[in-house]
Amino acid sequence: MSDAEPAIGKRMARAGLWMILQRVAWRGAGLATTIILARLLVPEDFGLVAVATTIFGVVDALSHFGFNQALIRNQNAGRDEYDTAWTLSIARGVVSGGGIALCAGFAADFFEDPRLYDVMLVLAALCFVRGLQNIGVIDFHKQLWFGQDLKFRLIARAGYFVAAVILGLAWHSYWALIAGICAEFVLLTVLSYVMHDYRPRLSLRAWREILGFSKWYLASNVIAFFNDRSDYFVVSKLVGLEILGFYTVARQVSTLASIAITEPTTQPLFAGFAKIADNRPLLADMYLKALSMLAMVGIPMVVGVICTADLLVGILFGAGWQAAVPFVEILALYGLARITFGSASRALMAMGKLKTNTVLEAIQLAVLLPLLLWGVNANGAHGAAWAVVAAAAIRSILNISVLSRVLQLRLTDLVSAIWRTAAAALAMASTVLVMRFYLPPAETLLSQAGQLTVVVAVAAACYGAVLLALWALSGFPNSSERHLMTMLRQGAGQMAAFRGR
Repeated sequence: MSDAEPAIGKRMARAGLWMILQRVAWRGAGLATTIILARLLVPEDFGLVAVATTIFGVVDALSHFGFNQALIRNQNAGRDEYDTAWTLSIARGVVSGGGIALCAGFAADFFEDPRLYDVMLVLAALCFVRGLQNIGVIDFHKQLWFGQDLKFRLIARAGYFVAAVILGLAWHSYWALIAGICAEFVLLTVLSYVMHDYRPRLSLRAWREILGFSKWYLASNVIAFFNDRSDYFVVSKLVGLEILGFYTVARQVSTLASIAITEPTTQPLFAGFAKIADNRPLLADMYLKALSMLAMVGIPMVVGVICTADLLVGILFGAGWQAAVPFVEILALYGLARITFGSASRALMAMGKLKTNTVLEAIQLAVLLPLLLWGVNANGAHGAAWAVVAAAAIRSILNISVLSRVLQLRLTDLVSAIWRTAAAALAMASTVLVMRFYLPPAETLLSQAGQLTVVVAVAAACYGAVLLALWALSGFPNSSERHLMTMLRQGAGQMAAFRGR
């Protein structure tokens, strides 16, 4: 075993935990905002903002060269590289903002909603604001200082929550959602200079190196965006903004568990994998451990969302949003696929195989688009949801197959990393479904909350017991279960020491 493994593995684990905390809190604030505004706005308002932010995302993706990722991958980057990345970010903000402004009129005509014009002009201005953000904060990711990044992101997210809720109460308008986005963007830019002492200067000295890395990242990112948001375009145009409102809220709920696990770990995984990219055996071992840990935490959360979708929607949004329940149940499977292919993508990127990632993204999109059109024509927005799940499942299989070939991983290596988790999650799902079959229907908010509490407690106990039993039967291998137990003991020790002060 290399001496680098314990140090890098521990730093990646700590960074991952910080990022999971950040993403859970970040997503939690967003969900809390949605819960409150769902009682102040109508589904069409959420659909309108979803369309505007999707168009914003298209233009943004077309100009997203991955300057930050280039700095992370280059372990020797200095002032020239940092200043060049900052200068290019400003240029990107000007170009993408202008592009969004030019698209405003066309979007309003295409979706036959004049409100889109003014909304998109506001979002265009935010591109320039974001481009001014201090490039120095990339060190929070590059050096795995994710405690600082947690503060940085959460303060800005708090601004989003406060602005959106206060103005939602005052206006009862979709503009409350836009105001929240504006508050978050402005705070991120201001805080980037408050929380990091680097002061960038205009420079293009290292433009060849930065753009040399970024060309494939740009292509991959553009395709990835359409993989993630094509369903919004199709549903909004062919089904309508009201249904898109239900669909959007459902997707936020259904992917909360999986994204709270996968998104926070992408940067620590990329940064950690990049440090050992030249050592393929070590990288293979670290990838399997990452996959095992992600699956152990993420899969039961996704299964739990599927089994309790009706209770979650009823408690969070009320009876008027029950049309979102089927979408939650379907799209949770999309989150399950993200758990498996996300870490593989980061490993490929760390090895410099951006072209491979781009090809895989393109295959997913080529599968997704015809499935979306067929699914919507056959079964409306529910068909779109199933199309998203099918394309993501195919992408997951391809990602793992390619990475396994590069790192010379066997099928048995992959199975051994996740089989205990899968079996425990299956036992948990069976227990919950049987339990819910015999429980009486929950009609009131209080009864729904009480039933969800009981179900979650039983599900957690069942999953934990089966997982530990299977680990014991396997001979207590040095796996993610052992790593989790170690972290729990350390956390308990730290809590006890803190209370004893």
